[in-house]
Amino acid sequence: MIHLTSSSNERIRLAARLASDGSERKKRGLFVVEGEKLCAEALRAGYEIDTAFVRADLVGLESLAPVITAAYSAFSVDERLCRTMSDAKTPQGVFCVCRAADETDNGGIPSGGCLLALDRVQNPDNLAACVRTAEAMGFSGVIAAGGCDRYNPKALRASMGSLLRMPVTAAADLASELEKLSNTGFTVYVSVVDGKAERIDGLEKKRPCVVVIGNEGAGVSDEVRSAADVLFTIPMPGVTESLNAAAAAAIIMWEFSKAAPHN
Repeated sequence: MIHLTSSSNERIRLAARLASDGSERKKRGLFVVEGEKLCAEALRAGYEIDTAFVRADLVGLESLAPVITAAYSAFSVDERLCRTMSDAKTPQGVFCVCRAADETDNGGIPSGGCLLALDRVQNPDNLAACVRTAEAMGFSGVIAAGGCDRYNPKALRASMGSLLRMPVTAAADLASELEKLSNTGFTVYVSVVDGKAERIDGLEKKRPCVVVIGNEGAGVSDEVRSAADVLFTIPMPGVTESLNAAAAAAIIMWEFSKAAPHN
């Protein structure tokens, strides 16, 4: 295995750009995964590993052998280069540059069950928490429109692998996508902060369905609101006017999971 020492090496520079720049990830169709567990998760989820970088003292770990073997190219690096490629305070010493999935392939949207749709959710921690909860609650897939991209390193870490495992489809026009789903038998439930909307605890929850969570500050767009079959709200007897997007999503998905058939 070749040992890299220079931060000016083009492979190192590319990995650093991919870790910090969403537009670079989109342009290249590549993203960076950091850490032994997440790199292994990316491999298990079927992602192609273009390049693996492993801190020199970790190269011999048996647990890393599948990742190193699967990579088209693999290099050992020192701690200094790990800091160049990582956005974390304490780099984990293992990095994989992976090829992104085709997020615009709407044929990848599951045809049944319950989908989660995110309308311009910006915060990587919120994105991660929503997708992780969706996986835990048995949702069949996620539609992400605008906001934070699924390959943001902070989101990948916080999701604990859910963003790599769950079917996630990007939608340039969420309202149009919701209308298509409605026309194919999905019930579109849109979450709003509106006392006139139906309460989630009394809602008839049909399947297949898609449940929409809005932007942290603005909620759902007018177009998405208009595409709803059902507008619903979380009743809040306290003085708080709204909930964090991830907290609201967790309550909503829990309520929908209770209505699902379980084995």
